[in-house]
Amino acid sequence: MQNSKLGNIAGTFSTNTGLVSKALAGIRDDEWGTRPGGESNPPAWVAGHLVYLRGLLLRLLGLEWTWDKVSARVAGALENVTAEALARPVANGLPSFDGKVAGAVALLGFHETYHVGQLGYLHKWLGHGRLVG
Repeated sequence: MQNSKLGNIAGTFSTNTGLVSKALAGIRDDEWGTRPGGESNPPAWVAGHLVYLRGLLLRLLGLEWTWDKVSARVAGALENVTAEALARPVANGLPSFDGKVAGAVALLGFHETYHVGQLGYLHKWLGHGRLVG
């Protein structure tokens, strides 16, 4: 890894990849649109939003992506990103903990983990058991 400061964040994304795969593997076709409440997100929305967030992360790092390759692409991008790229200011008003790309990457990791928690809840609520523990 060129930038060891991202080791923990890269670990977060890697762990989330495994949890999302486990959560989505158990969802039946008739459950993808199921909401536990009127304002809640269904599994299909959460999964799509996670792909969108990872695509946003890749664009932030100056990389292109496709739907089915986004997780592998994120892992490689975080491994190879330079300190100079992380120190750049964030463009277009994107949220960031520190106004820089590094802070935006960290914020996206936090945001993604929030939604992985939603998937864990939905997975259990739908009767598929817990994801961890």
